[in-house]
Amino acid sequence: MAMEAICINPNRNFLKPVNRDGCFKRSMSLQPAGNNIDGTRYELNSEIIRPARSLSIPAGIIVESGCRVNAMEPSANPVQSPRPGRQFEPQGNPDQVKVSHAEQMKKKISNGDSNIIRANSESISGSSMDLCPSYGMMSVIGRRREMEDTVAIVPWFYKGFSSDLHFFGVYDGHGGSEVSVFCRKRLHRALAQELTALLPSGFDNCRWDPREWEKAMRNCFTQMDIQVGGMCPTGKCHYEDNTTLSACCKDPVAPVNVGSTAVVAVVSRSQIVVANCGDSRAVLFRGGKAVPFSQDQKPEREDEMNRIEAAGGQIVNWNGYRVGGFLAMSRAIGDRFLKQYVISEPEVTCGERTEEDEFLILASDGLWDVVSNEFACELVEKCLSGYRPRRVNKGMNEASASAVAVAASVLTRLAVAHGSTDNISVIVIDLNNKRRRRNHL
Repeated sequence: MAMEAICINPNRNFLKPVNRDGCFKRSMSLQPAGNNIDGTRYELNSEIIRPARSLSIPAGIIVESGCRVNAMEPSANPVQSPRPGRQFEPQGNPDQVKVSHAEQMKKKISNGDSNIIRANSESISGSSMDLCPSYGMMSVIGRRREMEDTVAIVPWFYKGFSSDLHFFGVYDGHGGSEVSVFCRKRLHRALAQELTALLPSGFDNCRWDPREWEKAMRNCFTQMDIQVGGMCPTGKCHYEDNTTLSACCKDPVAPVNVGSTAVVAVVSRSQIVVANCGDSRAVLFRGGKAVPFSQDQKPEREDEMNRIEAAGGQIVNWNGYRVGGFLAMSRAIGDRFLKQYVISEPEVTCGERTEEDEFLILASDGLWDVVSNEFACELVEKCLSGYRPRRVNKGMNEASASAVAVAASVLTRLAVAHGSTDNISVIVIDLNNKRRRRNHL
């Protein structure tokens, strides 16, 4: 007797069959990994339950973009890629955002391109502490069929009383890329609005009060979650079934089972502020040690498990702990069908910069699932000290081959080599001002 694929529709409380057209982005299969049903292989990924196909990883890496941008004069024109026929979106001042492009990557996969690793790599350098820190970024599709990670880098994102605030963000989508793309475009703008609302009470002696930072970040993430869900901006409407909207409400950005993690950092001359929602991670290398600047929000964390169970939810240990048997993280933006349990409130860490600060790493769990904090920091330290793997340099042009760009590339390639099955996005931010000044002499 032929078996029928079964999935859960988040909008309904019953099971229904699904077709096999190869597009299962909205479905969550309950079939264990390795079983074949009418020729379709199902597996559990690290975030949600979904089908996938096997993809081979080539040894080479293709750099999609590498250019040096004058930090004081953001370009208003599209950045030309080294490969003909490719352009990147112009963002311009004040929202100069460097992003990974999921649509281009998905098109390559659908056309049968075997080179499934794609990357953006970018660096900006400054000669004084007033300029943006040097950084390198890489975001690759890895072994996935679709690119759901996005990255945002926005120097001088806040144009208010304090102008030396620089924004970095990694968003790891699941179920689709709609929420991560939405956050990449808007979260830094929402944060700037929150900071403006806090002036002048939150600003004193070139530093923001940590309590005000926490308030601003939480309000910002809450606004993102509300906008993703299309909820009423006035808070007067209630629609439990997510199907009817009043005239004052906007349409949802994504289906109910689509969401994204978010780990964002704001770096200034005196402070580092990190807000994390989900299982992406920030790690600071300070005084020769890897210092976690965020804590993964996973269902197996005792405090998170207690919170979810107190709200009436369940944690199912099936190929890893999952909220309701589906989601491998306990907090996220979106995921409206689990919103009672999967909240969007970030955990915020605010610290003073010191002379011992070397660099900050932001990355999705595609890296951290296979690479430890300590090993990642050890590799980045070597890269910033001048070590350049031959194969990495071969794939980069002159503008993108700065030490931080090489470091981001090495971490990404390492994750792929260690068997990461997820999209991988990495930002490396150089915090050593002496090294920056020395490199520009």
